[in-house]
Amino acid sequence: GGGKTGEKAEDILYGLRHRGASFFGAPGPEQVILTGNATQALNLAIKGMAGEGSKVLISGYEHNAVTRPLHALKHRGVKTQVIASPLFDRERFLRNFRAALWEKPDLVVLTCVSNAYGWILPFREAAELCRRAGIPLILDASQAAGHIPVGIMPGVAFLATAGHKGLFGPGGTGLLLSSGEFTLPTLLEGGTGNDSRNPEMPELPPERYEAGTPNLPGAAGLGKGIEFVESVGLSKIRSHEMELSAHLREGLWRIPGVVTYAALDPRRQTGVLSFNLRGVDPMALAQKLAEMGVVLRGGLHCAPMAHDSAGNPGGTVRISPSVFTRKGEIDEFLYRLRGAIKT
Repeated sequence: GGGKTGEKAEDILYGLRHRGASFFGAPGPEQVILTGNATQALNLAIKGMAGEGSKVLISGYEHNAVTRPLHALKHRGVKTQVIASPLFDRERFLRNFRAALWEKPDLVVLTCVSNAYGWILPFREAAELCRRAGIPLILDASQAAGHIPVGIMPGVAFLATAGHKGLFGPGGTGLLLSSGEFTLPTLLEGGTGNDSRNPEMPELPPERYEAGTPNLPGAAGLGKGIEFVESVGLSKIRSHEMELSAHLREGLWRIPGVVTYAALDPRRQTGVLSFNLRGVDPMALAQKLAEMGVVLRGGLHCAPMAHDSAGNPGGTVRISPSVFTRKGEIDEFLYRLRGAIKT
């Protein structure tokens, strides 16, 4: 639309693009594409980059937002190779990753952080290896953004992230950031508010990939969320989450029967922590805790491959402290967990 309302809408969108480009190191605001979620962003990048007969390399810790789009591309002859590695074993992962690159995959898709276990995969080293090999890399930063430094770096073609997690944006928001090296085919076509007589979508981003009415409330909220993260500072957020995670681990280790999945080096894990109670279904335990007022999640967390790779095909119970969580709340959780186990 025109007038002040239209100008305000443009200001919101440009403000988000500018802030997103600065936060993630994109070449410019035009390389920041607003999506409905990380899943949409990953579909756009994966389906645009994985051509007919492509071989795609992924980790064993990917979310269904990566594995299902790749599965759907089997009709194109797209083949997926999984880099096997034990949980938290960076050295084994990188060794297997280097070996897999020798087989000349066409594309690499890699999560920065496992949503199920909080494991920080060696994505920076992987990006450098992809750069040297000349193989484009798509990063899924959904569990990293707002928690640890991550962005467009040499070797990274695209970076996808959710808006509602560590960036504190509203649900139904996501971003796809581009290095500017590749032009993707469109996933959706429709109105863009300009060049309306052209039957084709615009050639240039971001309008090329943003058909239809934009989510202005979501964009405004996501922009404010990124602003909040910048105001607090990633180092402060990271320090707080590591402190909480250490306190949580120590408490869980003291509870008989609880198996905790924690990295020996806490620097290799975000605040996300998974655990199980021996002999108890994780979903049943999560339900019991929910009845006691504890908000967490049990099961496969939309990442069955990650649990298979970690040797937990039945899944886990996952707890995710944030910058707003306090030590006293961790203590209260541990108290209620003991109560749930007794009953």
